[in-house]
Amino acid sequence: GCGRLAPASCSEEPKTVTNEEYEALHSEIERLRPHRVESAFGPIPASVKHLETLLESAAQEDRPPLYTLLAGECSHARNDRLHLQVLRRCAAELPDDPLSHSSLAFGLALMEGDRKESVEAGRRAVALAKAQNVLVRYCAGDLARVAPMVDDYEALHHATEVLVDDAGSRRLEDCGYEFDFLGRIDRTRFDGDLLGEFEALAEHYGRR
Repeated sequence: GCGRLAPASCSEEPKTVTNEEYEALHSEIERLRPHRVESAFGPIPASVKHLETLLESAAQEDRPPLYTLLAGECSHARNDRLHLQVLRRCAAELPDDPLSHSSLAFGLALMEGDRKESVEAGRRAVALAKAQNVLVRYCAGDLARVAPMVDDYEALHHATEVLVDDAGSRRLEDCGYEFDFLGRIDRTRFDGDLLGEFEALAEHYGRR
């Protein structure tokens, strides 16, 4: 995936890159971050350029963790244009990866307030997650956060339905229930029965 890091319980580990190589890459990124190089997006951290170079020759299985690191460096740089370009490219290169589309949805809502594209990416993430039976709660939770940001209560209703229907499901790649978006729901615009079901989940699992 790319963009926001998933919680430890559902984050991706590098496939063919060894732990030692990954730790060495982290160290190199930290060393390069304070230095700036010119780019089409203005001055950017040298760490971004380094990761872009690595991606040019990376094996397909090594690209998701590299994109996660790259998006993180773009976030550090506070360069929204560059960050969104990386998120879009990641989702395009990894079309079957739910986390990549979920990260794009969140980035679009946060940095551009783009209702249509962010909700489309969020719904795609949820559909992929359900089809693959991975990261369902993570992606639905992200869509539930994105939807109020762009004032799309139909998408919020869909995300909440997925979360309620998923109650009791167990899977290796996912995170627990999170209820931080509950306080941002306008109750006058939301299905009362569905909201009641989700609040019952919050009581059962504990609000976080």
